[in-house]
Formats: sequence, structure tokens, C-alpha cells
Amino acid sequence: METLALTISGSIIIILLGIIGFFMVKDKKTQEDTNNKLFDMFDKQRESTEKLNISISGLNAVLLVMQERHDNFEKRYDEHRGVCSEKFKTLNKQ
Repeated sequence: METLALTISGSIIIILLGIIGFFMVKDKKTQEDTNNKLFDMFDKQRESTEKLNISISGLNAVLLVMQERHDNFEKRYDEHRGVCSEKFKTLNKQ
């Protein structure tokens, strides 16, 4: 009778360990899938951030060029204004 009880209880324990192992493996695979998705999302986010930094650098360069052009235009305007003022003064005196 004891051997029958030990056989049945041993079989039940082995079945329970198998079920527990199955769910542990299933949970591990689910966790690996989740980690892979998170790493893919992290890579996409990093790539997007790099592209955004490149775009911002390009826009910054455009702004610097536009500022330089504006400064040069303002300087030329002041020079031409002075020259034109002198010519008008000399024309008005004659």
C-alpha cells in the first residue's frame, strides 16, 4: 500500500513539476519577446534622436548663414546710404 501511495504521489509531483517548468519556460519566452520589442523601440528612438540632432544642426547652419547675410546687407545698406546722402547733398548744392 505504501509503494502504491509513493508511486502515485511521485507521479503527481513529477506532473506538477512539469507544469511549473512549462509555465516558467513560457514566461521566459514572453519576457524575451518583451525585451526584444523594448530594445527595438529603444534603437528606433535613438535613431530618431540622431536624425533630429542632424536636422537641428542643419537648421542652425541655415540660421547662421541668414544672420550673416542680414548683417552684410545691413552693412552695405549703411555704406550706400552714406554715399547716396553725400551725392544728394552735392547735387542739391549745385
